[in-house]
Amino acid sequence: MHTPDVAPDLDLVSSGGGQGAAPNPMLSVLIDALSGSGRADPLALLQAQLGAQANPQVAQILLLLKQQREQRAAEEDSSELSEEEAQESAEPSEALDDTVQRVYSELEALRARNHVFAAAVGACPLCFGDDPLCEECGGRGAPGSLTPKPAAFRKYVLPAFRRARAIEMERDERARRREGEPASSSRVDATAYGASQPQ
Repeated sequence: MHTPDVAPDLDLVSSGGGQGAAPNPMLSVLIDALSGSGRADPLALLQAQLGAQANPQVAQILLLLKQQREQRAAEEDSSELSEEEAQESAEPSEALDDTVQRVYSELEALRARNHVFAAAVGACPLCFGDDPLCEECGGRGAPGSLTPKPAAFRKYVLPAFRRARAIEMERDERARRREGEPASSSRVDATAYGASQPQ
């Protein structure tokens, strides 16, 4: 027996009679579609069979089924977008973590250098005497307020002092030559502190 491409208008809700009644072919197609084994769209099948009926309850059921399908499709799309957004946001988060780690490493290096330099010039390592509310010095920790550490002094201050002194002496020597005075034989070396103190 050949089933036509367009199914006849059948009563889907009828029980089909007693045990000897023939099975309703439209119900079989609908069951296959709902179970996922068929290729037909169950909602389209229901609309094709029941949509033409004048029963308002049937129309309401079809409308509710359609709305449920659209809502599920929207939720699936939203879920897919959320997963994509989560993956996209994870990548910048990793880059941000790397940046924060680098910044903290640099900050620690700068703090260590700051402490050594403060020790070299005899200053408060937190504020160099610039903060009257400083917990360490109360604003009294300007350079020279503490005894400089000799090793740090020799490393950071002494080379700069020698360079500044050499420039000053060269300038003085040029000025004397212009005025016709003899070259100065006296040389002030203020490195005694750095050279005489133990590390």
